[in-house]
Formats: sequence, C-alpha cells, structure tokens
Amino acid sequence: MNICSILRLVPFTAPFAIPADVLIGNTSIMIAVISTLLVILSTAVVVFAAAKVYKAFVLYRGEPLKIKDALRIVKRKG
Repeated sequence: MNICSILRLVPFTAPFAIPADVLIGNTSIMIAVISTLLVILSTAVVVFAAAKVYKAFVLYRGEPLKIKDALRIVKRKG
C-alpha cells in the first residue's frame, strides 16, 4: 500500500485526492464512494462533538473552554 492509497481514505486529505484520482482513472468509483462515506461519517462525528461541547459550556455555563473538560464532555453519554 503506497501513500496515495492512504491519502484516499484519510478524511482530511480525501476531498483533495479522490476527485483528481477518479478523473484521471487512478482509482475506482467504489473506492471514491467509500472515501466519501468516511468523510461524511467523520464530519458528522466532529459536528456532534462540537455541538455537545457548545451546549454544555456556552449555553449553560458561559465559562471558557478547557480541552480537558471538552474531552470529558464528549466521552460522557447522554
């Protein structure tokens, strides 16, 4: 597995690597679909975590955010 194969599946680099690879024929449509699904899933996870932190700190407390507290809130269920 080379570096280009990895870049196609990493959510931060896939939006840049996949369109070009599909256009020039370096990758299949199936890999592009899998990559797109991974990007969508990771975006949803980040948005969910950010909303949870925003709700807990800004709306309820108005306190400045500390990374340790943000990680604790994201890990907490409910």
